Amino acid sequence: MGKADGLIANIVTEWKAPEEIKGPDARILTMPNIPQPLHGKGFQPRTIVSPSKWTIMRKKCYMRAGYKCQACGKDVSKKGTAHAHELFSIDYATGTSKFERLVCLCEECHVRFIHSGRMFTMLKKNSPLMTRDRVLEGIEHGFKIIKEYNDAHDEPIYPFAAFITGLEDDRIADDVAKLIEKYDMKFYGHISEKMGAARWQDWKMIFNGKEYRTIYADQDAWEQAMEEQHPEKVTNPFSGGIFDEVDKILKEGK
Repeated sequence: MGKADGLIANIVTEWKAPEEIKGPDARILTMPNIPQPLHGKGFQPRTIVSPSKWTIMRKKCYMRAGYKCQACGKDVSKKGTAHAHELFSIDYATGTSKFERLVCLCEECHVRFIHSGRMFTMLKKNSPLMTRDRVLEGIEHGFKIIKEYNDAHDEPIYPFAAFITGLEDDRIADDVAKLIEKYDMKFYGHISEKMGAARWQDWKMIFNGKEYRTIYADQDAWEQAMEEQHPEKVTNPFSGGIFDEVDKILKEGK
């Protein structure tokens, strides 16, 4: 039996961002990782608009949220602790990622849960800011919020299946398994090309009504581009910069 056996609750064709967010909303934490065809600069508002406009966008986001994390409710009014997260609705059948809005998040919800793919990559690369303990703390933080939501609602929500990656790392596998059992977590995955998902070359991101199409023809092209752009480095999900910059942001946010 595989490590993921029994953990997948369902396979979805699309993930829709919550239309209205009033107070803490755990559904934000179920956003999937950005599809690989849309990785890199030019597929996120923060890399399309000017730095000054991005600063205005994210500060307005913080103010609208009252400097509270919109996923868990944590106060993020202290300088450097508020994170602006780009919320997308993703349709795997049509290969469309549509920017919906910015949401204000804390570091735990943002860096150590929603960006799970990047988190596990940082752990693999032995980043001093994404240690074993920090990863496990982030996973438990998100699981706890989702469990509380499910206990209060008839229709459960599930985290994205990327967290199963934690069962593949010997440093954290046993503890991740215990957290999955403790919070009774199930996960969702999305359809693949074999199931009818869009081809690599058909993927596009929509921002302000304009389409930004992938530049990668397939997985091999993507892997080559990632190696050329960021050899042995991890992309910063806030600005598109590299590892050193995101480390600086996280340090300032402590």
